[in-house]
Amino acid sequence: MDVKTFRSRMIKLSAFMFIIIAGFPFILYGLVRMTSCGGGACGALAAGAGMILRPLALVIFVIGVGKAVYKRCKHARLSWGWSLMALLWMIGSSSYLLGAQNFWGANFGMGLIAIRQPLLLLFLAAFTIFLGFYNGREKDDGSETDLKVAWAFAGFSTGVGIFVNFPAVKEPFISLLLLFGIFPLKDIVAFNKTVHTFINLPPIFHTFLSWIAPAIFVLALLYIYTRSRQNLMPEAAAVGFQK
Repeated sequence: MDVKTFRSRMIKLSAFMFIIIAGFPFILYGLVRMTSCGGGACGALAAGAGMILRPLALVIFVIGVGKAVYKRCKHARLSWGWSLMALLWMIGSSSYLLGAQNFWGANFGMGLIAIRQPLLLLFLAAFTIFLGFYNGREKDDGSETDLKVAWAFAGFSTGVGIFVNFPAVKEPFISLLLLFGIFPLKDIVAFNKTVHTFINLPPIFHTFLSWIAPAIFVLALLYIYTRSRQNLMPEAAAVGFQK
């Protein structure tokens, strides 16, 4: 997928999800007016619509974005692992994509007692914008140390962001502690204390990592894009656009 097609696809998908989230109360109002429900039936209708329409919209968004990112990464000769990261960013932000502006009864029915901040969407937005301008490599830039370091920083910040903001990825660490017998199952009190200390970061540290990780990610992508432009225009970069 070329740059122009990718931009068009992402603009359409982003607009679709924005309309679904921001306009969902109006969608529910329209359904209520169309059905002329009354009393508790309106609440049941709103809950049912929220539990059906929002997940359906999220599935369409995830499939569309995942497919576009995969094709764009393939065209730009980037690792397929970034496509997996895009899926994790969206899945990790599912509580917000499902629950924001949704009827409380629908959120309760889907188990969304609390809606997490969509900080992982910052990674997705930065990466899709990067793909919308990054034209790939005309030569093998992988041998250049500074680009290797930049991609390493991008990957590391991605891992930190997912670990901090995606609780589901922490379960393997708990499984490893049990698998290697670091704590027997009967010593559940000591196990819970250690897991809580290791998995749940202090609030200040959690907030710091939540914001510094996407910042590092954006700076790394910006550096990679700048270096790619220099490599695609070696003669212009050498003379500094001077006549």
